Amino acid sequence: ARLQRALDQVLDQPLQIGAGDRHSSEAIQLDARQITLYEPNRILWEDLTRVTHFESGGALIMENAAVGPTSQPAALFHLGYASFIWGAPSFLALASESEAHDHWMPLARAVRMVQTNTAITADCDLLILTANGSENWILAQMEARPREIRLKAYLHNAAQWEEWARVDGRLKGYGYAPVVRESNQHHTFFAMSYHLFR
Repeated sequence: ARLQRALDQVLDQPLQIGAGDRHSSEAIQLDARQITLYEPNRILWEDLTRVTHFESGGALIMENAAVGPTSQPAALFHLGYASFIWGAPSFLALASESEAHDHWMPLARAVRMVQTNTAITADCDLLILTANGSENWILAQMEARPREIRLKAYLHNAAQWEEWARVDGRLKGYGYAPVVRESNQHHTFFAMSYHLFR
C-alpha cells in the first residue's frame, strides 16, 4: 500500500540526467509542473531542443551539460547514447580494454559540468538518472532525496555488475527500496525504480 501511494503521487519537478534525444527522453513524456533535462552530448541535446511542448504544458528547462562532482569543464567522449565523461565510470568503459580510450580521444569534446547538488535540488521529486554507468559518481554527493529515482543498467561483465552493486547498495543505504520496472530474458538489462521510504 505504501508503494502504491508513492507511485500515485503527482509530479511537480522531475529531473532527467542523461536525457538523450526527444525520442529517448523519459521525462518529456511526464505530466508535471516543470521538467528539467540535462544532456551533455551536443547532437542529442540539439534534437531535444526541437521539443516545443509536452503534455502538461508546464515549464521545460534543457541544459547542454553533464552533472558530476565538480563545476569544472570536462571532456566528453561523443559516442551517441553511450557518451561518457573522461574519468567517470561508464558501462562502455567497463566493457572495453584500456587501449580503447586512445581510439576514442578524437571524439572527446569539452562540455560544461554542473555540480551534483546544483543540478539535483531539494524540490526534485523524481530523478531519472540515465548516465550509462556513471550513476554512483553522481549519487555519491547527492544531498537531496527525491521520492523516486529511476535508473537503467546494461550489465554484461563482472566489472559492470560490481559497479551496479555499488549503486544499488548506496541507494538502499539512503533509504530507497528497489522495484524492477523492466528486464530482458537474459537479465543483462534492468530498468529500476527506487522509492524513498524514510
